[in-house]
Amino acid sequence: MNLEEKTGKVIQERAGLAEKIEAKNKELDEERAALEAMKKALIQEQMASASLKGELQNVTKLKESLEAELKKKSSFNKKAKMN
Repeated sequence: MNLEEKTGKVIQERAGLAEKIEAKNKELDEERAALEAMKKALIQEQMASASLKGELQNVTKLKESLEAELKKKSSFNKKAKMN
């Protein structure tokens, strides 16, 4: 193989590698975009979860308060019936 043929082959290989690199870079950009979208979705889910946890705590406190009040009224009614 002469020098021109070798040079032509190297140029073709280089062009092929450049295309592969470009394709991999595009694929990487798509993966990064998907990762960012997943991160945003995860953050939203975490925020929703934290909000629901807070609401659950509030409801639990209210339930406990109502149960305590009901228990007091129930014991008061029992005492009133005994008298």
